[in-house]
Amino acid sequence: MKAFAGSFTFKVDKKGRVSVPAEFRVVLAAQAAGSDFTGFLAFPWFEYRAVRGCGVELMERIAQNRSPTAVFENQPVDNALVSVADMMQLPFDSEGRIVLPRDLAEHAGITESATFVGQVNFFELWNPAAFKQHQAARRALRSPATGS
Repeated sequence: MKAFAGSFTFKVDKKGRVSVPAEFRVVLAAQAAGSDFTGFLAFPWFEYRAVRGCGVELMERIAQNRSPTAVFENQPVDNALVSVADMMQLPFDSEGRIVLPRDLAEHAGITESATFVGQVNFFELWNPAAFKQHQAARRALRSPATGS
């Protein structure tokens, strides 16, 4: 399956290294077929305190869908372009870990552990407690009304 699904929490060591879920590494490897880069692209998500991650394939698809004349167009702010300015390449080490840059960790409030959350064609990294609160709030919005 070429989709990011599930949630996984791993410890962050003193050097900022964190293991990437094996399930996510399989998806990223399949997406990167033919690319020399093994890892993922990450950027802060400003709607909430989380980091979003995606494979190079997603960025290539976005690039293919952009207008080749966009450089000459005066369009409203494109959220993808705002995020690209903050995007970082996070390569895997030999053990399937990445070094989470301090800026990204601070943005998401990640200190001792990080929760990876699948979102089908991308994933997010959260502070585990913040993700639990976020998920509970989202589920509360979807819960059937209880009544008499």
